[in-house]
Amino acid sequence: MRARGVAVMLVAVAVAALCVRLGLWQLGRLHDKQRQHGTQRATLEAPPRTLTSPLPDAAPSGGRVRLQGTWDRSAHVLLSGRTHQG
Repeated sequence: MRARGVAVMLVAVAVAALCVRLGLWQLGRLHDKQRQHGTQRATLEAPPRTLTSPLPDAAPSGGRVRLQGTWDRSAHVLLSGRTHQG
């Protein structure tokens, strides 16, 4: 009976240690996400970049851009009977 009690106690300690470790892992993930959100927030608060020429090969990532140009009616496409953006 004593060996069974020790085994149950060891399993309980292992489960408690696992729960503590998983909690620390979740807190680490929280801090990583908060850091990422702070970076994204700063990027989005920056003034938009103005692009007057066609997009470069390496398209800008993360951040706002303002495009200027003229409408090309020859490249107009009508999607009849289809939904747009959902």
